[in-house]
Amino acid sequence: MRKLLTLCLLSTLLIACGGGGGGGSDDAASSPANSSTSSAATQESDQPAPSTPEPTPTPNTGTITLTWTPPSTRADGSSLALTDIGGYEIYYYLDGTPINEGEMVNISNRNTTAYTTPELPAGKYYFAISTYDTAMIYSPLSTPVSAVID
Repeated sequence: MRKLLTLCLLSTLLIACGGGGGGGSDDAASSPANSSTSSAATQESDQPAPSTPEPTPTPNTGTITLTWTPPSTRADGSSLALTDIGGYEIYYYLDGTPINEGEMVNISNRNTTAYTTPELPAGKYYFAISTYDTAMIYSPLSTPVSAVID
C-alpha cells in the first residue's frame, strides 16, 4: 500500500512540474509510457536519504622552539664578542621543500637565543641559523637540525 501511495504522489508531482506526462490529463500518470518513469522514480525514493558527512578532522598543528648559544668565534676562527653580534637569521622549511622556499626570520637582538615558530601543520621541519655581525657579515648556515610535529 505504501509503494502505491508513493507512486501516486510521484506521478502527481511529475505531472504538476510538466514532466512525465502526455497531454497533462490524469490518465497520463497511469499509461504504460509513464510506468517506467514512475517506477524509476519510486526506486529512487525507496533509497535512504544521503547521510550527513562526517566532519573533517582538524589536522594536527604545533609550534617548535629553537634555542641556541651565541657563537664566540667567527667562521675564520677569530674571536667574536657578544657586542659584535648584530643578530641572527633562522631558516626553516618543511621536509621535501627546498630551503629557499621555506621561511626566514630575522632576529636583530643579539641577546635573543630562542625562537618559537607560529602554529605549523604536522610534518618534519628543518632549521638552520646564521649569525651576522654589526658590519652585516654573515656566517655560513649551521648544519640543519630537525623537529617533528605529529
